[in-house]
Amino acid sequence: MRSQNLTRRDVIEDPELAYKSALNLLSYRKRTRLEMEQRLGKRFSKRAIEGVIRRLIKVGYLDDLQFAKDWTEGRGKNKPRSGSLIRSELRKKGIENELVLLVTADVDDDSNAYSAGLKHVRALNGVPRQKVVSRLTGYLQRRGFSTAVVLRTVNKLALERDQWC
Repeated sequence: MRSQNLTRRDVIEDPELAYKSALNLLSYRKRTRLEMEQRLGKRFSKRAIEGVIRRLIKVGYLDDLQFAKDWTEGRGKNKPRSGSLIRSELRKKGIENELVLLVTADVDDDSNAYSAGLKHVRALNGVPRQKVVSRLTGYLQRRGFSTAVVLRTVNKLALERDQWC
């Protein structure tokens, strides 16, 4: 049965089927407790979901703290964002504020802004300096960096770019 066709009376009570569905979801990527509850809630009863969540936590497949650490590290390496934007993303995923603050305490906005800006400025080769500054400023602001961090980063990258050309 597809989840769109289920009515509240068609909610599945089978905890083993719910567990297999949870494992399938985890095979794609790690998830938070809230994400798992929401996804399983489309098909399974609350009772089955609660049992699955307990079981996943017990075997170590569901760990909000580890998820938050991995998410923060991934954002620093692959898609640099500001600490405030990372905190917002984690809260939306259901991570408790205490854990969010703990794992994002070491996020270095200046370093992340520089990494993000460096990737972007390389793509702007041949573009006039003023346009580079404008585009880079908007790019970094959309990634949640404060005005002070953006200005420092843009000035540093603009000077470096002038030296490359």
